[in-house]
Amino acid sequence: MPAPINVQNTQHVVRVCERTLVDHVSILRNILGMDDYAVGIWLSTNPEIKQLNREHRQVDKATDVLSFPAAPISPGERPPLTPFAVGPLVDGLHPPKSVIRGQSVYPELGEIVISMPYVKRYCEKKDILMEEHIPHLLNHSMWHLLGYDHETDEDYEAMLAKEEESMVEFWLRVACIAQEKNLTEHDSIVPDELAEKHAEFERAARIAELKIHNLQAREATLARTKSPHKSAGGRRKKIHR
Repeated sequence: MPAPINVQNTQHVVRVCERTLVDHVSILRNILGMDDYAVGIWLSTNPEIKQLNREHRQVDKATDVLSFPAAPISPGERPPLTPFAVGPLVDGLHPPKSVIRGQSVYPELGEIVISMPYVKRYCEKKDILMEEHIPHLLNHSMWHLLGYDHETDEDYEAMLAKEEESMVEFWLRVACIAQEKNLTEHDSIVPDELAEKHAEFERAARIAELKIHNLQAREATLARTKSPHKSAGGRRKKIHR
């Protein structure tokens, strides 16, 4: 039986279907081969994530997502199988050392904090659906939990390649699942966007097809030149965006 995925929602700006959120995190975790590891998700407010960003990254502003690996590991390594008791996700604004204090015991992959108000504003500005952007944030964060980062050009390329591969697989799986059933608002991370989704499996398949094309084009470009992309942002420590 897969380890649990715990969700805590302290914001009230975006109505969220936690069941679908957990399903999407579960798909990503399975793609990464980490079903045995518990994951914590905190849907926060802007002030909450701003405080975390200030305390752990010395950046005094809100952001979209922060990742808290359970253990410092190098890319490609598996986190230690030290068991943690599963319970409440957070204690105040301080992410715990584990997904903590419950009845069952599982090893932990880490925790992801997403500011839903920040994501909502970003998606409105970019004219994209949160339903499509949230999986991107989760996927990016899951690779951070596995030790990947984008501090150097080489690290950026390695992490980006992993992200693109897992997102292609994610959208293909979502398309297959959606094709097998009639969608309701309970099958959407953001139920209020359901009217805009227009046959989710077709869109998901289209996204996957586009990502496959982009991935193939990227591989062809890298084969012709070794010029790396520049990574953005300053130095990161344990906490990642």
